[in-house]
Amino acid sequence: ITPPSGWTAIRTTTDGNIGVISAYKIATSSDVAASNFTFTSSTSAQIAGGILRITGHSAGLPIWTSNGYTTSNTTSPSLANTITPAIADSLIILSFANQAGTGTISNYAIVTSNPSWTEAFDLTTGSQFSIGVAYAIRTQTTATGNASASFTGSASSDWAGQQIAVTISRDVS
Repeated sequence: ITPPSGWTAIRTTTDGNIGVISAYKIATSSDVAASNFTFTSSTSAQIAGGILRITGHSAGLPIWTSNGYTTSNTTSPSLANTITPAIADSLIILSFANQAGTGTISNYAIVTSNPSWTEAFDLTTGSQFSIGVAYAIRTQTTATGNASASFTGSASSDWAGQQIAVTISRDVS
């Protein structure tokens, strides 16, 4: 999957059956009227996605770190290997894709100093796959440990997931 012009890819995590791609764009005044962005795929695979609006990030280094992982045949993955944010109060984003089809993704967590998560979206594309994204502010600058989520649905399946640390802006006046 290729992000639109003006977007920066963060990470692609895939095992051939399921995948997650993350990208960002720092909005400008001309983006205010934009309501459609076209991501292209070189395959005939079904794709789905969502966009998060994030404010208060560092314009110079919006993404501090990211990691991703895939796993198979489970309804409760522990994946999206650990990341270590360098700044306290970083925004942590967890994204998961599940190949099982209909169901919901919930119970987002990290192993170390688990914060309270806000689910941004949880989408199912017919009978093909589900995607879920959650975010939280984490005060610690220690390693997060693996991320996990659970799936309420019909079967165990392949998963892809990512953890991303968004660098917050610090006013140093």
